[in-house]
Amino acid sequence: MSRVQKGVYVDGHEREDVVQSRTEFIKYMDSQVFPFCYKFESPPDDAETRDLVKIPPILQPGQKIHYPLCHDEMTMHTNDLSTYVWMKDGQQPL
Repeated sequence: MSRVQKGVYVDGHEREDVVQSRTEFIKYMDSQVFPFCYKFESPPDDAETRDLVKIPPILQPGQKIHYPLCHDEMTMHTNDLSTYVWMKDGQQPL
């Protein structure tokens, strides 16, 4: 059994290959997904309500509206509050 402490985790999110992959993903979303999604705009200044205006996409026959589902990279762990873990010598806790 080993005692563990919380530390800073660096995942390499600014590595050149990761930045390139993220850039390609955004280009794909801009060209292949977002054109098929609803858009939301602020109402004119003279509008009685401050609710966003929902604008449907212009679709061709056979095309369908896309609803992207997003998440925030948050993870939950059952052992988050544990300070001791079982692991082989020389291994890092996950």
